[in-house]
Amino acid sequence: METIRIQADAIIASPSVVHLPGQIVVQNGRIVACSADCSERADLHLPNSMLSAGLVNAHTHLEFSDLQQPFAPGRNFPEWIAAVIRHRRLMSENGSSEEYMRRRQLTLQAGLEESRQAGVVLVGDIVTRPWSPDDLLTRCAGVPPAYTPHSPIASAPTRSLSHAVPIIVRNNLSTSMCLKHLASSPWVFAFPEIIGLDEARFAEAAQWATHLAAIESPSDPIWQIGLSPHAPYSIHFPTAEKELASSFTRQLVTAMHVAESLDERQWLEFGSGPFRDVFARLGIPADAPRASITDVIGWLASRPRGLLIHGNYLTEAETELVAGSALAIVYCPRTHRHFGHTEYPLRRFIDSQINVVLGTDSRASNPDLDIWSEVIALRASHAWVSPEWAYGAVTQRSAAALGVEQHFGSLLAGRVASINVSSFDSTVPPIELLDELTTRTRPFTPLTDLLASLHQL
Repeated sequence: METIRIQADAIIASPSVVHLPGQIVVQNGRIVACSADCSERADLHLPNSMLSAGLVNAHTHLEFSDLQQPFAPGRNFPEWIAAVIRHRRLMSENGSSEEYMRRRQLTLQAGLEESRQAGVVLVGDIVTRPWSPDDLLTRCAGVPPAYTPHSPIASAPTRSLSHAVPIIVRNNLSTSMCLKHLASSPWVFAFPEIIGLDEARFAEAAQWATHLAAIESPSDPIWQIGLSPHAPYSIHFPTAEKELASSFTRQLVTAMHVAESLDERQWLEFGSGPFRDVFARLGIPADAPRASITDVIGWLASRPRGLLIHGNYLTEAETELVAGSALAIVYCPRTHRHFGHTEYPLRRFIDSQINVVLGTDSRASNPDLDIWSEVIALRASHAWVSPEWAYGAVTQRSAAALGVEQHFGSLLAGRVASINVSSFDSTVPPIELLDELTTRTRPFTPLTDLLASLHQL
């Protein structure tokens, strides 16, 4: 069968387009059409159900997907960073280099699987050396028995909707045929992380990242590769300006952690605070040249597209700089809460017409990688945010922040056929559908999971 026609009582095609009822036509992993026209007989009918697009997690660190719980926030931000560094060191020192690579691969794949179960189709992942695309392609074998990564399958099974959502299969259609036409695994938009406080170290890391980004056709599940100079306090900014100034690197989506903590601002502005103690041990004097947040934002804003990650403590003047650019800001509500930061300046960002999207950050600061839980946390702490805005922050606008809205973030024609299915209450007024959806904890399951469960019956 060349195409599959799927019908449901409700389809959220985008934050602004809802069909009641509607049909989606898919072919070989792409959506051919999505409309309210149900005049043709559907191959797959899901009564009492609602379909929505696969989610986009704009920012995470899959390398920490083995953690069972987040690291404590510590007395200050550098103390938490030290815990992250210790974890990386333990990962690399435990066993042979071959065992270390297998552990890394397994951890990354566990994070991807957790993301898939959460209905995610695209992950913006910060990757660190010695990462390569092969880490997501290789199926691990012979992992040391002592290593037991977090397993979302074992500890928190995905809620099955197979009994709540009936499926009517027509035209002798098999579930395996349906699965062939649907996207089943998340893609990764990888951001090689560049760290280096001296010119030589930064240049070396930049060459590694640029080499990865130059891969002409990244293989599945790598969708695209950008760049991630880590943060203003961890890079040699003059070298960053020089090393990442080519016409090639300027076109890459650039992600950077900026204004994440007050400790960062204290160091960058005054050369004091907890970062001063850390850098003093590294032999970096308090009067050493430091990149200002204003300079960093100006540099990021000069590039065609970028992500400013967190932005918890941006000033009004810095917000104006972001607003006049193509930068998007990534907000991670549960990580923000984990560190006990002051109220997030979301209203100021939205009033400034900045595209703010959501991310999970990592399991080092978050209990899981469920991007929908960020939506729930967002609406709980910012009740004034509209459901359309909240939904768009993990779908269409999040895809736009990464420059891939023509492929992800909606159920419009041409997009990847990643579809989530929810039970549908016909008594809910259409105008309240998104409001009801965005206050439900994990209200859906991937359609591929639902079909696979039926296939096994």
